[in-house]
Amino acid sequence: MRALVVDDEEMMLEVCSEILESAGFEVKRAPSGKAALGSVDEQWDLVLADMDMPGLHGMEFFRMASGLNGGLRQRFLFMAGGDRRGIEAASAANAHFIVKPFRVKDLIASVERVIMNARLGGRGDARQSMPGLCISVSASGIDLNARSEDISRRGVGIRYKGRMLEPRSNVGLTLSGFCLNLVKQAEVVWSRKGGNGGFSSGLLFTMPLPDSAIADLAMEGQYSYEGGVR
Repeated sequence: MRALVVDDEEMMLEVCSEILESAGFEVKRAPSGKAALGSVDEQWDLVLADMDMPGLHGMEFFRMASGLNGGLRQRFLFMAGGDRRGIEAASAANAHFIVKPFRVKDLIASVERVIMNARLGGRGDARQSMPGLCISVSASGIDLNARSEDISRRGVGIRYKGRMLEPRSNVGLTLSGFCLNLVKQAEVVWSRKGGNGGFSSGLLFTMPLPDSAIADLAMEGQYSYEGGVR
């Protein structure tokens, strides 16, 4: 597998490249988005890029690179720091991101998700592990308390006890806890039996989560690819 790593900070460029090389990638390094544009017509399994770079910002690089090579759009993984607007932009573009500082295993898990999503053709939003978010569900006279398993802009996976939610039914949701306090409508896409006599269901929001909510979670370290809530 081949990876293009783009970062204006020499230390991060070196460290991230070494991590990917140790994971089996052939790595090419670029110190800026402008420098990396000359390589985007090549075949890459992953483009790991800093979000906040001088000259050519991460999202500008993303748009230009995707325009030159459409196959790269689903292969980007951004490293985001304190740039809240950048995180919102990445979320709006349905681009993968990881918030700095991060652990080696978090980076590897993020990379694996990007590659898997690309192999699946980029269908749907990448779902993030977020166990434990409190969710109240009401539908057809049913009121139950659930816990999240994963979440994306467009939907959420939940686990719960009581009566199993019927697929294709509509439900009302209240997402609370952490920095969220949202009321949403959703459709039950699937349901199945879970462990300990409970159930799991996948819900599709009628309207996606706002990018500002994703940014809030990311800035507080609660929106991650592995390990769930910090």
